Amino acid sequence: MENGILVGQSTAEISLKGSSFIGYTGEEFQDFELRVKFRIEGDRANSGIQYRSGWANDRGKWELAGYQADFDSANEYTGLLYDAWGRGVMTQPGETVILRADQAPAEEFKYSREVLSRDEAGIIKIEQRRWYEYTIIASDYHFIHWIDSQQTVDVLDEDDKHRRRQGWIGFQLHDGPPMKVELKAIRIRKIGPTKLGR
Repeated sequence: MENGILVGQSTAEISLKGSSFIGYTGEEFQDFELRVKFRIEGDRANSGIQYRSGWANDRGKWELAGYQADFDSANEYTGLLYDAWGRGVMTQPGETVILRADQAPAEEFKYSREVLSRDEAGIIKIEQRRWYEYTIIASDYHFIHWIDSQQTVDVLDEDDKHRRRQGWIGFQLHDGPPMKVELKAIRIRKIGPTKLGR
């Protein structure tokens, strides 16, 4: 923590083998609105905000598994929904998606996705090095992500084989080249299950 800012950083001398997370484990959250201001720098820098997650101790000492709101310096993943140590990338930025369980038993994390719509979602301009605000709403199994005032995904998770109803909140420092991730103004508000569109 530096001047009220949560900082994660790797360098050429101090690198990570696998991702590392800092998590809030005082309470598991179900339905909520989470707001976080972030900055990220570094070539191919990548990070994410974990929610409804659990510790994946079999994967590493500080690994979290579950839903992740992604962001990265290349803007390739920024805004999408990822399932860490589970189904993987579940949306692309700008998509409205319904996720469903696949009845074929061949793969542990196999599922199907129906894309209802897709919009352009180029979000962050890394060269400006300014703060962006990530907003995540989780209500029942409906998830919406915003960055500043732009909605980046709208997801209904009907995959009852793999979806999660509650879990920890956490923040990621990804392995890879040197990078720096800064987070501040972290606020969470319980909302209870609500009807969100559709």
